[in-house]
Amino acid sequence: MRDCNTGKYRHDGLAARFSSVVAGQALEMAHREIFYQVAAVPLDELVRQMQIYFESSHEAQADLLRAWRRLEPYRIAIPLGVNATAAALFISNVKLALAVLQRLPEPTPSHPSVA
Repeated sequence: MRDCNTGKYRHDGLAARFSSVVAGQALEMAHREIFYQVAAVPLDELVRQMQIYFESSHEAQADLLRAWRRLEPYRIAIPLGVNATAAALFISNVKLALAVLQRLPEPTPSHPSVA
């Protein structure tokens, strides 16, 4: 919903019902509010949520951890113009969570294949 080239938020359904400006402002406010909530999540909860997310991807956790450490895709979650301290806290927490996940055993598949 956020254009990565411009930082503008778009949602055709909301824009049709209200206006593109109002829709964009609402999405930006929601993104900012959720970001601040996530930035304040305790480390153990962040690790748990990231573990759930990684498991849902059906990729090897080691591969995901390697990619996240190199590419840092979580940076795209930071809204434009947020408090620099909150952004730094978020990045630091994600990096710490990645380090914790790196040291945990690889989860076993929850749905073993049938032979």
